[in-house]
Amino acid sequence: KYNALLEVWIGATLGMFAANSIGIIAGNRIKEKLPEKLIKRIAASLFFLFGAVTLYGAL
Repeated sequence: KYNALLEVWIGATLGMFAANSIGIIAGNRIKEKLPEKLIKRIAASLFFLFGAVTLYGAL
C-alpha cells in the first residue's frame, strides 16, 4: 500500500513520541497540583464511563 515504508514508520514513530511526551508532561503537571487519591478516583471514573459507553454502544 505504501511505497515509502521507512518514511511512514519514522513519521508514525515521531507522532507517537510527540503524543506520549505531551501526555507525560501534562501528567506530571497534574500530579503536582492534585492529590494522588483524587487522580486515581478520576481515572477510575473515566475508565468506568468509557466502558459503560462502549458496552451501551455494543447493545
